[in-house]
Amino acid sequence: MRAATEPAAQSTDTLVVTCRVPCSNVEHLELDVLEHTIYVTGPGGFAHELELPLEADMDKLEIELFRGFLELRAPRRSEDQGGLS
Repeated sequence: MRAATEPAAQSTDTLVVTCRVPCSNVEHLELDVLEHTIYVTGPGGFAHELELPLEADMDKLEIELFRGFLELRAPRRSEDQGGLS
């Protein structure tokens, strides 16, 4: 069963994606980043894909786990950063 994923919340400068995970310690999760997709695996065969919008600056991705919710945050690329990758 896939965990519910919230669509990317968009503020003026930060993009945020959250999902529920089956643990409360980030060390029990494996995260692999490929372009704008984050592959999350964890205990009990848990596997989920999260995708941040193309305008997210993945070089500045921040990951936090709080009470069973994984939160991914990335700043929005500015216009002068040379476009989208």
